[in-house]
Amino acid sequence: MGVRPLIVDDSAFMREIIRQHLELLGCQIVGEAENAAQALQLFSALKPDLVTIDVVMPQVGGVDAIGA
Repeated sequence: MGVRPLIVDDSAFMREIIRQHLELLGCQIVGEAENAAQALQLFSALKPDLVTIDVVMPQVGGVDAIGA
């Protein structure tokens, strides 16, 4: 089984691009979130091996979210 990433980005287009690239590398995407609040919930529930997170998002950006 490959790396299990969680993709976090407010743009559906960017989530799809990231998903495609990670799947080409053999990753099994465990979830996607469009904001930091969703990301924190999914992170706790899914326990991903890796998280890709957008630095600039409405309300709470990626840098602030990882400090939470």
